[in-house]
Amino acid sequence: EGMYRSEETWVSRKRDAIFDPCVEALPSLGGKCVAITGCTTGTGFYTAVAAARKGAACILLLNRSSERAVESERAIKAMCGAETTVHTVDCDLRSLAAVRKAASETERICAGFGGLDVLCNNAGIMMFPDERTADGLEVQMQVNHTSHFYLTKLLMPALEAAAASRGEARVVQHSSGARNMFFADLEERYFARSEPGTLGGDRLHDKAMRYHMVPQYAMS
Repeated sequence: EGMYRSEETWVSRKRDAIFDPCVEALPSLGGKCVAITGCTTGTGFYTAVAAARKGAACILLLNRSSERAVESERAIKAMCGAETTVHTVDCDLRSLAAVRKAASETERICAGFGGLDVLCNNAGIMMFPDERTADGLEVQMQVNHTSHFYLTKLLMPALEAAAASRGEARVVQHSSGARNMFFADLEERYFARSEPGTLGGDRLHDKAMRYHMVPQYAMS
């Protein structure tokens, strides 16, 4: 236990040595509205931390409903000054209907701040079985790509409103180096509706290193 705590402290210090100067160098986010998907842990959580430190007017945490979502909202609020409001928007990227609902709620909140200045598409999953969502899409593809694409489309009016009033707005995509694995070209079948098991099943390995969970993730 003592060794684990020592290593955890070392990792924390290494992270802060990079993260803190990076955040310090960023311009103020005063008056701006920032929305981030998947911010209970990892890069999404620390993007929200950065937004809090830079004084964003509004931070929207787009997460699936969970205790972790409640805890992350509490932690981010504790870092914010009086000029910042924080909202959690229930957003389950496994459902296009849920994405529509989340986009509508996000747009409603952003309207009070003159639009959405930053949409950070961060949420992602990997190494999931060859399963399908209720929309008929491979689960990794829908969460990592399709639902984010749809969310961006639905929030474009809010982004355009912020750009018109403040001169710019942006969409930030967090991705993975796995996009360079296995394939030179994207394959349409991974993006289309299909039956479970038809994209290679759940095998972790095969001789061709082609049909298993990792290529499904890489495609997304």
